[in-house]
Amino acid sequence: MIQNRLELSIKSSIAQNAVLQAGSVGNSAQVKITNGTVYTGTSTPAPYLFTVHIKITSGGVTILENSRLLLLGPSEVNTVSWNFDVPSSVAAGGYQASAWLNNSNDSLMIVQNGQPLLVTVTGNITGAPGNLSGHVYQSAIVYPGPALEGVNVSVAGLTAVTDANGYYSIAGVPQGTYITSFSKTGFITNSISVNIGAGANTQDFDIAPSTVTITGQTRGGQLVDGSDSVPLAGVSISVAGGWSGTSDANGNFAIPGITYQNYTMTFTKAGYVTQTQTIVMFPGSGTQMVVHMLAVVVPPQGTVSFTYGPLTVTESPDPAAPAFTISQVSCTVTNPSSSPITRNFVCFWQDARYPGSWYTRGWGWTRPLSVTLQPGQSATLISPYADAVDMSVQQVASGFNYYFADDLGRTSAIVHM
Repeated sequence: MIQNRLELSIKSSIAQNAVLQAGSVGNSAQVKITNGTVYTGTSTPAPYLFTVHIKITSGGVTILENSRLLLLGPSEVNTVSWNFDVPSSVAAGGYQASAWLNNSNDSLMIVQNGQPLLVTVTGNITGAPGNLSGHVYQSAIVYPGPALEGVNVSVAGLTAVTDANGYYSIAGVPQGTYITSFSKTGFITNSISVNIGAGANTQDFDIAPSTVTITGQTRGGQLVDGSDSVPLAGVSISVAGGWSGTSDANGNFAIPGITYQNYTMTFTKAGYVTQTQTIVMFPGSGTQMVVHMLAVVVPPQGTVSFTYGPLTVTESPDPAAPAFTISQVSCTVTNPSSSPITRNFVCFWQDARYPGSWYTRGWGWTRPLSVTLQPGQSATLISPYADAVDMSVQQVASGFNYYFADDLGRTSAIVHM
């Protein structure tokens, strides 16, 4: 009995298997035919002319339908191939491919063992590919930051590199959801999940430098409110974690190589109160900072002809305050001489927890107060708080010291509260 054989295979142009893609070109279908006629040596069977048919459909759409003639001798094997494209309009889903043989005049399907000589295979079709494009920026407080050139963008095994404008474009990305990664030397590699559909897809992104430079300026002065501060050079700056720097002649500083987390910064200079600040560094965070250093004031010494009366500190009751509220510090001065005298007065204060430092207090005065007294004349010096200030329990436990001084060094008594 003659046993003809028929085999069918589908090969995708985009994959190593039979998964087709809408919009793909250069896919192939192969039908392998074996003429089952056997040469016995006593007779010479004639070659047989087959008509080979192929048909591929998906969702009612015919992707390929064709036929060819093939002449095969006894036991001969040959393969017929077709190249075909999948229209981009074909929806994602399954497909069916069938091949069969007709007799020589193409009038009857060849039947073998009572069954038509027909072979069918099935497979899947994915949607038409998409294009992914966009821009990559450097992380910044205000988005977008500067465009980044040379960023490697990777999605679904395809790659691109951003140009001078931070732009990238990747064509032929199969439909689906993919992790898209963005990487560049000196920056933190980052990724995002991107859903790719047919046609154009856009995804902008930003990445942060792996380290950041802290920049700023140190300024110094005698007034607590900083209104008299000027650029301060030679301030030693340390960042917890091992980084350090020094402010230059203009008070500016820059400390590079800082990684992202919380840090305590310490600013020290002889003759100034040490300052500490906590900073939070995160991708895109700003690093420009201004630090005011308060000068340590040495209480003046000496004698002048003015005399000081008692110094008083006025407390205002405040039921909501944890302890008490300071509203003003006052003192009476008298000119006991026979000539008019003019002096400049400043109120000094000290937190008793830090006995080494005295500070001038702006309060109601932004500069020293100039007072002229005639012989025998008295005046009351009042240094008010701009607003009444509640003292904390911790501050009250240690207390505050206050006194007035003039520009020639004469001081009032020190009052401890």
